[in-house]
Amino acid sequence: MFVFCTSFRPSALAGILLSLFVLSTSIAPVHAAPLRSRRFRPAERDNSPPSPPDTPEYQPLTQLKPQQPDFLFDLTTSLYLPSSTLATLSDLPATCQAVNSASGECTTDMVATNVTYDDCTDAFTVCRCTDANMTMSSVVDRLGRVPVGLRKFASTIVVNSAPDMPHAYTLTNGEIHMFGDTQMETWLHESTHAYDFALGSPYSGTQQWLDAIGNDTCATDTYGTSNAVEEFAQLSVLQIFRLTHNGDLPAGWSADCMSNQLAFLGSLPLFNSTTLFANTCAIGSDAPLGTGGNLAASSPSGTGSSGSSDSTNGTTTTATTTDSGQQAALEEGARHATGPPFQSGERFNLVPEVTRPNTTSTASSSTASAVDNSGSDPSGNRTTKDNGVKKMEVRWLGWVILVGVILSVAI
Repeated sequence: MFVFCTSFRPSALAGILLSLFVLSTSIAPVHAAPLRSRRFRPAERDNSPPSPPDTPEYQPLTQLKPQQPDFLFDLTTSLYLPSSTLATLSDLPATCQAVNSASGECTTDMVATNVTYDDCTDAFTVCRCTDANMTMSSVVDRLGRVPVGLRKFASTIVVNSAPDMPHAYTLTNGEIHMFGDTQMETWLHESTHAYDFALGSPYSGTQQWLDAIGNDTCATDTYGTSNAVEEFAQLSVLQIFRLTHNGDLPAGWSADCMSNQLAFLGSLPLFNSTTLFANTCAIGSDAPLGTGGNLAASSPSGTGSSGSSDSTNGTTTTATTTDSGQQAALEEGARHATGPPFQSGERFNLVPEVTRPNTTSTASSSTASAVDNSGSDPSGNRTTKDNGVKKMEVRWLGWVILVGVILSVAI
């Protein structure tokens, strides 16, 4: 039998009740901190023009539901990094001088550097502001990891500082301006804009693309619903993810509700996996070379190796001459069109299929609730650890009990 002690003070009871109240409000769903920071935030993408053109491709896609609020995956380790050499220029190019002033994007000194990768004889000019958040080594790494089939459409890269959130924009001439420490997905997104406008008539403004959007029910993410131009660039990032992940999308995304958009993008010459991940700028994306093919709703046919041997007989083959490859690249609007002869064998790091207990599903076809306690799932999506929740709850419980005891004694 429980006997209530008459010496028990009401103030002590108040202290215990207060402790229980705090406990009940503090233990409710607590989650451990993310193990990977956001790689691609809405403010990190393009600065939308103050007054976008009043044309269909710039109208908000209010009819589409974003699949996710944002991109939380990281493609860096899936993308091949070619070797590079750097040469500092004595003078700033005119396009960089135009933004290097007391009222310009860069108010401090700016240094111009030519970066030459082993897959492209033409150097990429990078103008970096001396107070930029992004180091030159980071710039060289992220630019180099943009697949060569896409990178060849970029022209001058201008790197500035950002007082708050990272962001970027791309001009129709392929000039990319980065602000802050922009991550890999931003580099892919902006390079896609350079490709989109390379021939003057953007793919994102075609009726076929607008029809594909109209026949689907979802968009890539919240930013993709801004307009058809941004959705095109966002979908390009997801398409590159598919090509390096056995045709799968990241966990949390479905191809069904945007199948028409994926089919349109997969039909474009750029997304031939053989030439997107080739070893040279000197090749047109629509050249019928190697074993790679366009990816629409099916898995990629590429091997994903980073070497240069033929996938069928293991021998190195040259499928085209540099001159003919350069001409093909120029015809599709590439701004860098010279490089070594084409050799088969895609340059990217194919993420292997993962077999979980009692299932043969690949990593990114699983649901978003599948958690790898090592910190991230095999698709590269950030996760939280369940044991982090338990430790947090125990910690709160200890503090609450201690506070209750102190209050019951002191009051």
